[in-house]
Amino acid sequence: MDEVLKIELGSSLRIDVPGIYETFLEKINSLETTATSVFAKCQKGNNPLYSQERGRRGWLEDVKEKTY
Repeated sequence: MDEVLKIELGSSLRIDVPGIYETFLEKINSLETTATSVFAKCQKGNNPLYSQERGRRGWLEDVKEKTY
């Protein structure tokens, strides 16, 4: 995990928690359908929030993940 994220979010941040989807998210009706619809809307228009070519609009050009 990025060291800056650890500092900003604190040590309680966890990733790859086993069973999190089944425990919490699977119970939300139409979550996947809604997320897919929202993502599709983010890719529309003359200046989309996201495109395959450039990624997320407004993302900092010089931000790079640290490799270990």
